[in-house]
Amino acid sequence: MATARPLRLKREEAKRVDSAQAEHTPFVKVWVDTAVSHLDGTYDYLVPERLSQFVKPGIRIGVPFAGRDVEALVLERVDKSEVTNLKFISSVISEELVATPTLITLISAISKRWICNPYDVIRSAIPARVASVDKAFTTETRSSMAQDLVNRANGEVTYLHLAPDEDPLKRLSEFAVKAQAKGSVLIVVPEDRELELLKVELPGALVLTSSLSRTQRYSNYLTAINKSSQIIIGTRSAIFLTPPDLTTLIVYRENSQSHYEPRHPGWNVRDVALLRQSEENLNLYFVGYSPSLEMARSIESGAINFLSKKTRLQVSTFPQSGSELLPERIFSPIRSALKLGSVLFLVPKKGYASALM
Repeated sequence: MATARPLRLKREEAKRVDSAQAEHTPFVKVWVDTAVSHLDGTYDYLVPERLSQFVKPGIRIGVPFAGRDVEALVLERVDKSEVTNLKFISSVISEELVATPTLITLISAISKRWICNPYDVIRSAIPARVASVDKAFTTETRSSMAQDLVNRANGEVTYLHLAPDEDPLKRLSEFAVKAQAKGSVLIVVPEDRELELLKVELPGALVLTSSLSRTQRYSNYLTAINKSSQIIIGTRSAIFLTPPDLTTLIVYRENSQSHYEPRHPGWNVRDVALLRQSEENLNLYFVGYSPSLEMARSIESGAINFLSKKTRLQVSTFPQSGSELLPERIFSPIRSALKLGSVLFLVPKKGYASALM
C-alpha cells in the first residue's frame, strides 16, 4: 500500500495595491512596450507616493498593461491628465536615466517618419539593462562626469571626399581629434572590421557595438550619454548616442548596406543622421570615396557641401598594335608613374593581371 505524501503549502504573494498618489506631479506620460505596432501612442499612469522620488523622465519603469506587467519609458511628469480611472505604475525597473530629452525627441521623430511603435526604435537605441552595471554606475560617478557645456557646432552638412590613395581611417582619426576641441565626436562605421582598425588609430575612444558583451555595451552606453569631451566610435546603433556636448557627427561610407537596419522599421544611418542634424544643429560629415545616389543628388542641389582635394591626373592611352594583351611600350611609363603615386588600369578584357605580373 502506497504511503501518502505530505501536503505542501504553496505561498502566494499578493500584489501591492497602491492607493496614495504622489503629492506633486502625480501623473506620468510613458511609451509602453506593447509588442503591438498600432498601439504606439503615449499612455498616462499614476505615480504612487512610495515611488515618487525615483520616477523621472528617461528611466525605465514597469506598468500594468493588458493584464500583465510590461516595460515602459517615462517621457514626462505632469500635474493633470485628461484620462480617468488611471492605473498606478507598478515598479521602477532602473533609476538610471537611459533616454535623454534629445533621444526622446529623436525617437519620436523617427517613429513618425518610419510609421512604427517607439519601442521598435528603443530596442535599437538603448541597450538591455544589466543590474550590476546600474549598481556600479553610482550617482556620484554620474555627477562627476557630466558637465554643462554649450553646443558650439555650426550646423553644417559636408561630404568629405577621400582621395584614391588616401588612408581613410587615418584621415578620419586625425579629423576627429581636431574636432574634439569643440566637443564630443561620434563616428559611425558600417563594419566591425573597420571599427577594429579605427580603435588602433584612436586608442582612447569609447566603443559601442553589438559585438561587445551585454555588460560592457550597457556600461559604455551609460558612460557615453553622461561623459563630456570624448570620441565615440561604433556601428549602426551608435547613431542614437546623445553625449551632453555632442558637436560633431561623422558617418563613414554612408552608401554601405550595413548602415541599414534589416528589421522593422528599416531605418538607416544616413537619414537618421540628417534628421539629427536638423534638430540638434550638429556639424555632420559624411566621409567616403564615392557618395550614394541620394547623397550625390543632395550635393548637386547644394543642400550638402562637397569638400574634395583637387588633383591632376595624367591620362595615357596605349592602343593594341597586334593581338597582344598589353603593349610592350606601356611598362616604362608605368614604372615612372609609380614613383609619383598609384596607377589605375582600364583594360578591355580579362587576363591583364597575369600579364602585368
